[in-house]
Amino acid sequence: MADLQNRGTTAYPPRVLQYRPHIKYTGKVILLFSILVLFGTFFTILQCVSNGNLDRKADLIFFLTIGLITSLALFLEYHYIFKSLAEQKIQAYSDKLVIKKRKRELTIPYSEIIKIKHKVNKNLGGWFTVVLQNTKKHRFTIAVERSEYILEKLYKYNPDLMAKNEYEELHKSLVQSDHGFARVYTVFKKKNILTLISIMVGLPVVFSLFALLIHQKNITTSPLKFLYQLIFLFTMINYLVAAVFCFILNIKVDRITYPRLEKGSKIRDLKAEKSTYANFMPYYLLTILAIFLLVTFTNIIQIFI
Repeated sequence: MADLQNRGTTAYPPRVLQYRPHIKYTGKVILLFSILVLFGTFFTILQCVSNGNLDRKADLIFFLTIGLITSLALFLEYHYIFKSLAEQKIQAYSDKLVIKKRKRELTIPYSEIIKIKHKVNKNLGGWFTVVLQNTKKHRFTIAVERSEYILEKLYKYNPDLMAKNEYEELHKSLVQSDHGFARVYTVFKKKNILTLISIMVGLPVVFSLFALLIHQKNITTSPLKFLYQLIFLFTMINYLVAAVFCFILNIKVDRITYPRLEKGSKIRDLKAEKSTYANFMPYYLLTILAIFLLVTFTNIIQIFI
């Protein structure tokens, strides 16, 4: 009963904002590389010692030093950047920012913020930074899901932090960046995995087998080695072409949905996105097939024979 009487007047905590999952996964990949470099370094040193290759101690010490420094640098990048960001939970209240990380909590009153600096490109990345009276700075990258919520609260509290047109452009860029990330995550949903694997893995393998059949009489190396090299080549080409098309596609969708942002809507236009994807897919497939055929039937493939 009390809840019914207070409904509409209760001030619920604002949405908890976090960095998108790819920050956490990227950090784990970096940590894995750090461990692999460390083990690889010690394994190589132990092999040299067990084989009695101690006549070049200076080289071994240099190799060990470089390996340890590289491993440490990767670990520090993981711990102080990616892990630190992935653990952050941000809430933008009407008068303050609250940033939580594990058991620590940082409160930033908006009254202490004197400036907002920003460097954002909706397609390439970026960040905005709040500068406090004590000269301390806190940076938020576009990888924060719905990062525009933070900007909205800051500007609403103090419109003098930036010019109105500057705020509007930054706000649109943050929304479009967030939509771009959301589109990428949509592609990797379970229902799209089979299609994704077919295109990104299946096509390179099929064309590698086709190229192997075409050139099997001219191969001077092992057929299996030749096949592995072709799969690697065609996979890299496929990923490069896909990255270019994704970049173009993102720009195209942003242009189509921009009028919605102009009217104040922050909702993705899923219908426009689906239509644009359907229109672009044939061009992508034709481009990748043309490149694969070009590589297969020209002297480029002779490098691997």
